Amino acid sequence: MSNQIESDAIIDDALRTYPPAPMPATLAPGVMARIETLATQPRFRLTAVDYALGVIGASVIGFVMLVWQMIAPEISTRAFDQLAPVMLDPRAGMWVMLIAGGIGVTASALALGAFALDALFRAPEIINQKSKI
Repeated sequence: MSNQIESDAIIDDALRTYPPAPMPATLAPGVMARIETLATQPRFRLTAVDYALGVIGASVIGFVMLVWQMIAPEISTRAFDQLAPVMLDPRAGMWVMLIAGGIGVTASALALGAFALDALFRAPEIINQKSKI
């Protein structure tokens, strides 16, 4: 076993003192070119589906706001008078809670989607700022 350790020590010493091989002349420019060039980032582009969804979303929001402005106060109180017995009925409470929960989940998903789209639209700006540094 000691012969193996001694031979390993001799080989290790020889490898440590052996002068390194010269680097090929064609290696350095290729390596430096790869290090210095930044990878091109894909450009963000809106597709036709993005525009269609934007138009539909804006139209729905505008329509809801228009209808909200057109409802007279008397109509909203009549609607509440008709819906109050249903909402106060203990048997219908489950359905009201399910509908309210669905509306809450939908609103949360829309808010999360808005934040995600905002980050997505800002991504090219952030990438361009980092590449200039």
